[in-house]
Amino acid sequence: MQNIIGKLQAGVNEYLLFGLGVFTGIAMAASAIFQGKAGAAGSDALGETGKGFIQYIMVVGLCETVALFAMVFTFIAG
Repeated sequence: MQNIIGKLQAGVNEYLLFGLGVFTGIAMAASAIFQGKAGAAGSDALGETGKGFIQYIMVVGLCETVALFAMVFTFIAG
């Protein structure tokens, strides 16, 4: 937060920062939605077959990675 306030005081375009925030929020929300769907599908498949636990965890981890990359790229770009 202090970083954003400092950049606003330095004269960085506030619309750029707002757009970055909106984009990051949408990316993280989409990642959370698909992470939930992947987790539910993995739980369902694991309950039916009893196999593939690691693969299901990897898919959920990939969904979380998208959210983390969106956040980090926003911090770098901002």
